[in-house]
Amino acid sequence: MTFPSWDAVDSYYHAYGKQRGFGVVRTAVSYKQKAGRSTRENRAGIWRCDCWRKPDKRHVSKGKRVVVQSPIQKSPTNKTNSSKKYECPAMVYAKPNKCNEWELCIVVLEHKNHTPTPSKSRHIPKYRNEELNKCNVARNLFNVNAAGVSIAKIHRTLVMERNGLENLGVCERDVRNAIDKMVPP
Repeated sequence: MTFPSWDAVDSYYHAYGKQRGFGVVRTAVSYKQKAGRSTRENRAGIWRCDCWRKPDKRHVSKGKRVVVQSPIQKSPTNKTNSSKKYECPAMVYAKPNKCNEWELCIVVLEHKNHTPTPSKSRHIPKYRNEELNKCNVARNLFNVNAAGVSIAKIHRTLVMERNGLENLGVCERDVRNAIDKMVPP
């Protein structure tokens, strides 16, 4: 596949990730060198599933950092310390070809150790924030909140408008954060 620009590759893979139910992170970008100086002209890029790193096996116990054998372990407060990282190999490597179009050179679509589904995309923060940024929804939420309506009622109203919580891409905390960002200091 070829794309006209680096931004087109970036937006395409993010849209693909949202459609398939996984987050996307840009893990590497290399820039062209001219006379020993790095310019901001992209030479290549790697995008990966956001579960691509090794799981973090460290946690703090009694004030000391401890490394455990399993990344998922019960803590003294009976909460599960789990890592979102699964060493997932899904990735895309792209670079410009001779015609200066961006070409996908390496594409790995298989996810290991986790199964993304389209319904899981609503749990990824980037995609939840996109929902609030559509059509000045955040500004309307701020105006309604300024009129004295509680955030919980605003969220319930949004749920009713979308015919259920599963159809709404944001949680009550996202609504609260969007309104707090709009409050002048």
